Amino acid sequence: MKILFKIIKLTDGEDPDPRFTLANERTFLAWNRTALAILVGAVAFITLSQGKIEKVIADQVFIALILLSIILSVSAIFRWFRIEYALRTKQSLPYPCMAPLLSVFSLILIVFIFIHMK
Repeated sequence: MKILFKIIKLTDGEDPDPRFTLANERTFLAWNRTALAILVGAVAFITLSQGKIEKVIADQVFIALILLSIILSVSAIFRWFRIEYALRTKQSLPYPCMAPLLSVFSLILIVFIFIHMK
């Protein structure tokens, strides 16, 4: 817990090059745009899937997309802090764990929808 507060306070190290901080911010905004696009996609899916997929399955896909959107938004915050901390303390950048997770989730969701289309 101490490490989390240390990272969130961003008091260690020195200020990084502003270009890196701004690049980190752009990446943060890109992850949030992705989360927002998934949220919009969830609403579009539930609206357009009526009659093409069973309601129970469409609801499950809708909830899965909403949860993915929430997870991406929250993880974007923590990713921003972890990268900013790494920049300030001149450490290696952390591995982007959400990118592979998003790809795997998307693949599973596409296969699931394809299987259940009428």
